Amino acid sequence: FSEGRRDGCTAVNILQVGKVLFAAHAGDSRAVIAYADGRARAMTEDHKPSSATERRRITAVGGKIEFCGCWRVVADHPFKPVRAALAVSRSLGDIDFKRPKDAGVTAEPDVKRFELNKNVNFLIIASDGLWDVIRDQEAGDIARNTLTSFGVFKDGKCVLTDVKSIEVACHAAAKELLDTSLNRGTSDNVTAIVAVYVH
Repeated sequence: FSEGRRDGCTAVNILQVGKVLFAAHAGDSRAVIAYADGRARAMTEDHKPSSATERRRITAVGGKIEFCGCWRVVADHPFKPVRAALAVSRSLGDIDFKRPKDAGVTAEPDVKRFELNKNVNFLIIASDGLWDVIRDQEAGDIARNTLTSFGVFKDGKCVLTDVKSIEVACHAAAKELLDTSLNRGTSDNVTAIVAVYVH
C-alpha cells in the first residue's frame, strides 16, 4: 500500500481446521460452496448498506446511507468540502469512513462455520465483479462443467487423484468464470479461485 492512500478493499478468507471450514469476510467478495448433488450456495452474505442488518448497524453509530445509483454509505471528507460514497458497508482501509468520525464502515468480519464432509466438492472464492453478473448456483454449474470436462468429477465424486491435473482443471474453471463475467460486461474487477476437495 502506498503511504497516504485512502481507498480500501474487501476480503474473503476460508480456513480449514480438521473437518470444519470457517468463512470470514468483510465486504462483497464472496465464497460459494458446491456439493456432490449439484447444489451451490453462498458461504458469505454481502455487506451492503441495502441490507437491513447492516443499515441498522450503520445508523446506530450515526452513519448515513443515501441512494446514489445504489444504496451507499456516505461520509464527509476530513479536509475538503466533498463527500465520499461507498457501496459496501465493511472493508479494509477506506479511512474516510472510519476516521476522524465513525461513518459506520467497519473492517470487522463475519465468520461462519461449515462442515467439511465427502459431499463437499469444491469452493469458489471471487471478488464482486464476478458476483455482479453471475449467480451463486450458476457459478457452481460453470465451474462444475469445466472440472467435469477435465475429468475431475464423475457422478458427483472426485475421480482424479493427480494433484497437478486437478490444479490445471481448477485454473481452467476459474478462467471460465472470469471470461464469462467479462463477456457479460461486468463493470468491476474480477478475481476468482476454484479449490477442489479430494476426499
